[in-house]
Amino acid sequence: MNGERLSSVDELMALLVDCEDAWDTPDRSGDPVDILDHGLQVAAVLAERHPDDEELQVAGLVHDIGHHLLPGDEVGHGEHAAAAVVGLLGARVARLVALHIPAKRYLAATDAHLVLSPESARTLGCQGGVMTSEAAAVFEADPDSTAAIALRRADDAGKVVGLRVPGLDCWRPVVERVAAAAERDRARLSGVVITWREKGWRDGDRSDSFQSTVTPREEVRPMNAVCMWVLPLPVTAGD
Repeated sequence: MNGERLSSVDELMALLVDCEDAWDTPDRSGDPVDILDHGLQVAAVLAERHPDDEELQVAGLVHDIGHHLLPGDEVGHGEHAAAAVVGLLGARVARLVALHIPAKRYLAATDAHLVLSPESARTLGCQGGVMTSEAAAVFEADPDSTAAIALRRADDAGKVVGLRVPGLDCWRPVVERVAAAAERDRARLSGVVITWREKGWRDGDRSDSFQSTVTPREEVRPMNAVCMWVLPLPVTAGD
């Protein structure tokens, strides 16, 4: 389903099942748990730390599916995952998924005690490296930065071989509630603005990579060094 958007909870759950025994690197030299196990661990950590934020929990569950959608793209895996889920799970979940890489860069710049796995430390360089102070200030001003940092910290914690956490079936009702809320938002609103990326988070602005999720009618305009994606709603998968 590379390049497509998920259209139903059934399709998302099937994709997550496929992530069992799928890994963040094609040669399995990366993190020590598969993509499904990692997502389940991250979601469990977020459910414990942020029990009232189901969008954040679901973002943790799906944040690394981009590794399976386009294997080997360390730089773009967050964007691939975000583009796949935005129509089903909504704008905020998609933004948090995309922001888990900038959040790593931010924490590398601001948290002297940050401990990254060997694979996360290796990929930091190709993902843009440690944020500059200017980029960090813009990131901090983002209304989703706190949740993105929470996801990132859970991401770093969710790589324990053999850890017992709730299985995928336990997450289906949560995913269904988040998807239903996203559908209600699409029905209620006439448009939504997604703040997608601060220019300069990574060398070489790749905001064009999200264009597969918008139509020619939609407008992209710079605003305070941030790309604002203006999406007319309702938006349905496959548009």
